Amino acid sequence: MAKTTNRTISDWLVIVNPNAGRRKGEKDWFAINDHLNEAGLVFESVFTTHKEHAIALTTRFIKKGYRNFIVVGGDGTLNEVVNGIFFQRNIPTTEFLLEMIE
Repeated sequence: MAKTTNRTISDWLVIVNPNAGRRKGEKDWFAINDHLNEAGLVFESVFTTHKEHAIALTTRFIKKGYRNFIVVGGDGTLNEVVNGIFFQRNIPTTEFLLEMIE
């Protein structure tokens, strides 16, 4: 199992866009959170508050050692997370895992 700085491959950051899909992200978050916990996933979650916030969150959490991201939102949120991964230059993009729950 691959390891990153102080984290293992099982650690995830969940970036939630509560406004995605007519606020579907917000409405569905509690059920999604429960399912992730039931699956035994180790994760931290953060919510976006404005346009391009997911870019800033992604780059901030990459600096903290996160390499695995789950996007809860739409294609716009996914695009921002991908941009955050590609905007930073310290970690090769091949070291990241990215999942999406729409």
